[in-house]
Amino acid sequence: MAIDGAVPFIVEPLTDAWKIGLAVVGLVGVFALIIQAIKQSLEDHERDEKERERDKNQQTMLTHLAVLAGDRPLVQNTLPAVPLPNFKFDDYFRLAHASQLTEQTQKDIKGLVEQQHPNDREETLERFIGMGYWGYMHEVTWFLIFRSQLLALTELNQNSGLLPLARIRTHFDKAFVDYPDTYANGKYTFDQWMNFMVERWMWIKRPADMIEIATQGRDFLKFLTHWGWTADTKRN
Repeated sequence: MAIDGAVPFIVEPLTDAWKIGLAVVGLVGVFALIIQAIKQSLEDHERDEKERERDKNQQTMLTHLAVLAGDRPLVQNTLPAVPLPNFKFDDYFRLAHASQLTEQTQKDIKGLVEQQHPNDREETLERFIGMGYWGYMHEVTWFLIFRSQLLALTELNQNSGLLPLARIRTHFDKAFVDYPDTYANGKYTFDQWMNFMVERWMWIKRPADMIEIATQGRDFLKFLTHWGWTADTKRN
């Protein structure tokens, strides 16, 4: 029924030209979404690569600092000797991030040392750096380590620091079942799980498929005990 004064609105069938135009617009939109998704994927991949490279460079730098103090391996009687690097302070200062806070922090630390330990300033700074270095290293390990890896390390420590690889793997296999979102479909393989602990100096692969705890691994567990951190607060 028509309404007095109303202008009738008639919908005309779309012409072929309009249909083609709408189809083109739709395809352009789809292509735009695909291109955006590809671009985002490439950006994510590039960011991940940069983060891995950053972590690798950081690890190398920290290793260099750890052995800089003398011509000796980083870990004695546990890990193979780490060659003394050709570390240069000038290169590090030139390449490192120059924070606007650095100068003030240097003054603050220097002032504290002069006030509290004026007669053994160098020894105080050496101790401060040594404790800070391993505190930082252990905190990074704590942040990254999975519950299953920590449980494996704990059992290793409780068994004189030496266990068969098959026994260590039981912790990975259980986590694989309990946390499929983390491990299933090759998301995080056993080799990656093992190599993380080797690269963080938690344990060492020995001949005949034996795993031995490293000095840093024992120290890491002591660090956790010191702060009261346990595997109960970790996932995966």
